[in-house]
Amino acid sequence: MIKYLITFSLFLFATYAISSDCTNCSVHSVGCSYLHDGIESCNVVLVNEIANKPSCATGGNSNRYTIDITKDAGKAMMSLAAAAAASGKTLTIYGTGRCDVGAGYESANLIYLNH
Repeated sequence: MIKYLITFSLFLFATYAISSDCTNCSVHSVGCSYLHDGIESCNVVLVNEIANKPSCATGGNSNRYTIDITKDAGKAMMSLAAAAAASGKTLTIYGTGRCDVGAGYESANLIYLNH
């Protein structure tokens, strides 16, 4: 049993180790678009630099995360980003390590509104 717990813990660590993060980041802007493949997405553009970006993140603005808003979790993340932009509060964002929503930009995985 211990062996399985250790393996699972290492898997979780490896998942977050390859993803990017931005701690206490200010939001520059937020925007949404409809992509040709049917995914509705929004972008969060940050003032701060994103650390540990994956190799797929080759888009022109290197301080951007993309959010799939067709899912409830994506809508909630976008609401937090919009609240931070409107209030001037900072966010902590972790990426997925993949650019599967918008080509060239990493998808957001977790967003926290800092106080």
